Amino acid sequence: MSPAQESAKYGGGFVALDLGTAWTRTSRGAAIAGRPSEVLAASSQDPEARVRPLRHGMVADPAACLRLVREALQDARPPDDEPVERVLVGVPLAATQSDRRAVHAAVIEAVTGRPATTPIPATVGGRAGGIGSPAAGDPARHPAASPAGTSPGDSAVDSEDVSGVAGGVAVWLVDEPVAAAVGAGLDVSGPQPFLLLDVGAGIVEAVAVCGGSVCDAAALQLGATTSAGLLPYALDGVVEMTAALVRRLPDDVRRAVPSLTVTGGGARQQRLLQRLQPALRMPVHAAPEPEHATIRGLSLIGRRPDLLPEITRYGR
Repeated sequence: MSPAQESAKYGGGFVALDLGTAWTRTSRGAAIAGRPSEVLAASSQDPEARVRPLRHGMVADPAACLRLVREALQDARPPDDEPVERVLVGVPLAATQSDRRAVHAAVIEAVTGRPATTPIPATVGGRAGGIGSPAAGDPARHPAASPAGTSPGDSAVDSEDVSGVAGGVAVWLVDEPVAAAVGAGLDVSGPQPFLLLDVGAGIVEAVAVCGGSVCDAAALQLGATTSAGLLPYALDGVVEMTAALVRRLPDDVRRAVPSLTVTGGGARQQRLLQRLQPALRMPVHAAPEPEHATIRGLSLIGRRPDLLPEITRYGR
């Protein structure tokens, strides 16, 4: 079943959820609510001790993640207490199946009050599989890949449902760079290739989208960031990772890419933008309100699932 069919089936009661290493954001429409990605520790001698459930953009503490999702969904609760029928959750393109399963389980239990019993849902976004989980600070390349029997650009067709449904709640996992591209106003299913760099507090992902499909991607997990942005060693790694991705693109694709769009809170670091432009030999610009690009894109996809007609892929 396509996202558009799911939208018609389940109606308009959806929540968009962006679980980040440093900040978690929710939206049920135009309004965006944000909170630090931390919760009270479940067992500690210090009643004020807090823990961060996510590390490098991935779930590190499932129980704490469940508490964070519950609190975040309260931020998005409407005055009329409209029931939640769909939740769109951003996940790193680099997330493994176990990472995705942890997010899916936390959302299902937070909404329904019951542990998830359904298998991991499909991912709406790049393509089958993930980049994996490289060691902190090491870039990982994700070469072009597709589900068996398909080629990049094809829409995967399978007997599985495109969303995980439990207790009447449909959960869509959306690859964060793709959601960020939608939120930045890029045409993710059009013929024009584009590059996007999503700079979060725990993970940085670069994607090349060609003909409506993620044709190449890379990720860099971060050990630490500061209020000023990426530390010097991480900044060097992000620039080299992105430049390497550009060098791998076919000549005709590289020539057709007009610029690099940067999203995430790290897009506000001017030094990063200044370093990228000469390294890539192309214009580089930050998206408007770059830290809100992913949640904005998730909300847009919730209202208009047709925005992703060609790049729906099944997570494996």
